[in-house]
Amino acid sequence: MPITFQLPIAICVARVGEDCSLQRLTRIGEPEFRLAPGELVRQFWLGLERLFTERPPLLVTFNGRSFDLPLLELAAFRYGVAAPQYFRPDRRIRNRFGEGHLDLYDLLSNFGTVRLTGGLDLFSHMLGRPGKFHLSGEQVYACYRAGRLTEINDYCAYDVLDTYFVFLRTRVLVGQITLEQEQMLVRQARTQLQAWSEEPHGAYLRRYLEHWGDWHPWP
Repeated sequence: MPITFQLPIAICVARVGEDCSLQRLTRIGEPEFRLAPGELVRQFWLGLERLFTERPPLLVTFNGRSFDLPLLELAAFRYGVAAPQYFRPDRRIRNRFGEGHLDLYDLLSNFGTVRLTGGLDLFSHMLGRPGKFHLSGEQVYACYRAGRLTEINDYCAYDVLDTYFVFLRTRVLVGQITLEQEQMLVRQARTQLQAWSEEPHGAYLRRYLEHWGDWHPWP
């Protein structure tokens, strides 16, 4: 379906510290997940604009330049939501080679030079992370029609967590952190997820951790 005919129905965001540690995982509309798309979009952009007043964030996505961000931009247009900080030309977030948005798909595919068959799911499994054990993108619309919004939000959160762990490995790749530091951050994140899983509405994180594996480099 063309992106112009799609609407966001679930949004999850992870906040990561300057030391690359996982600090927060937010699912907009939790726990009922009954927000209308317009309100969902408004809350996302309001939260992002707030971050710009603290310190311009680095947005990290996996294929977000081709799907997630354009979808959210078009939704902001549809619902009349302002995002002046995001659209400031000097932010260069929407510039393919700008520093405000790191699309891991662009990085790992050398900006589309090769096709990354397997996508985020494959890269997650390379690292021993769960990947798409719950749903696949093709099943989301059927879940929505069936009113299974909690499952969709679970799926969204799992993708965000997998993206975080792929992001960590790319920081090793570019020399920002060492492999030892990455493994320490992974252990810290797992401990944090275990703690969050014991909170109200944290059962979805227990399911994620049940599919957690160890990292064993392929031969």
